[in-house]
Amino acid sequence: VKEESFARRELFGPVVHIIAFKGLDQALEIFNCTDYALTGGVFSQSQDDIDYLTAKMECGNIYINRSVTGARVAIEPFGGFKLSGTGPKAGSKAYVSSFHYYESETNDNDTELCTGSDYDFDFCRPSGLWNKTRLKKIVSGLDQIIGRFEVLYETIGEDKEELKNFQKWIIKNGDDFITKPHANREIPGQLCYSDFTKTGEHAVIAAASERPHLFVIFQAISCLCMGVGLTVMCRSDKSYAWWMSFHNYFSKVGISKENFNVFLVSSELFVKKIKDPNLSYIIVDGNKEWLNKVNELVFDDSYNEKRMRLILTPYDAFHITDYKRHFVTYSWVRAFAVNTMRHGAPLEISIK
Repeated sequence: VKEESFARRELFGPVVHIIAFKGLDQALEIFNCTDYALTGGVFSQSQDDIDYLTAKMECGNIYINRSVTGARVAIEPFGGFKLSGTGPKAGSKAYVSSFHYYESETNDNDTELCTGSDYDFDFCRPSGLWNKTRLKKIVSGLDQIIGRFEVLYETIGEDKEELKNFQKWIIKNGDDFITKPHANREIPGQLCYSDFTKTGEHAVIAAASERPHLFVIFQAISCLCMGVGLTVMCRSDKSYAWWMSFHNYFSKVGISKENFNVFLVSSELFVKKIKDPNLSYIIVDGNKEWLNKVNELVFDDSYNEKRMRLILTPYDAFHITDYKRHFVTYSWVRAFAVNTMRHGAPLEISIK
């Protein structure tokens, strides 16, 4: 489908585009070619075709053998990704979390920015490792960080225990949380569940503080666990030294610099990269003055983004122990609504 086609635009009107395709792969290519990713659906009597298509469809709500409109509050969590949003914002738990944040302690000391380098680079790409393999490497990297926590933070306190608890949760729950379906509200004649297996591509940490807030560390770890490419752009010498130490611990256990890397960047290069249209996640590590600078750059008058950017900061964070929410932040959440009825009769057979 050509880029200028109305079939690739967001039209608020009763318009139906009918496009022929040859094979399921071409159908997926057509389906995923838009900049928007809110809702979609499949009508098919072949379970194999349904499984093949839904594994690769890029939209927030996927309807199987039912109408592709009419998400119901508290039944089908509603929301999309790409230019259609930053995940589900309506529907039971997904809606309530939007009103929750935890006012954590932050360091508002002035940040001394440096000249940095103009050497350009590509954002780190998503990991191609199997989930279990990737999580095992990250857990090993956390062993190194926890063992040297006092060196990294020059202090002994509760933060180290919080990191240990997060590591334990990753070991016990990480793989299941990413790969298994998450049930939504049960209603007769329909399967309702959310899928977290599809994730965003690129995240950056805009780093300016001497040592990052623990919330930022949890975000970095969650991003890596989910397989999102993570690039740290440092604007101070001290932040660069800290993040290079952090990076080296993960590099030693096999996390590729293609998936996680750290750069000391100039002001001009930082402005260029933070405006990249394909950037999905921006984690801000610094004081409020630094946060305001980043916000002004991201939300200026230009409009060229291909992703609706999610800004994450310790100033409006959720609770540090909400491990599931750390992980799901980097998922392109897809809510499935699967019709299991035909002519009013349930298609599923269950024995109780």
